[in-house]
Amino acid sequence: MTLFLRAAVDMPRFVAYDRTPTALLPAQNVAGHKYGTVWLGNQGQQFLTTVPGALVSKIGSPDAAQHTYLCAASRGGRRLG
Repeated sequence: MTLFLRAAVDMPRFVAYDRTPTALLPAQNVAGHKYGTVWLGNQGQQFLTTVPGALVSKIGSPDAAQHTYLCAASRGGRRLG
């Protein structure tokens, strides 16, 4: 996960995506099933809005990840993760 974090903070497009507070997943028709619009909220917003220099925050809970939390901030010319 550390290698993922290191690569992620070097990609401006990922950082911008990760900092998005909310998004709407548009309605879709998948394999004959209709799904309505879904609102998505960024679970890392508290870190991103309260920690000085916060860059990215990723909360994950798949079984393989063992309920991990990754975050990074930039302070004093250094990146901390």
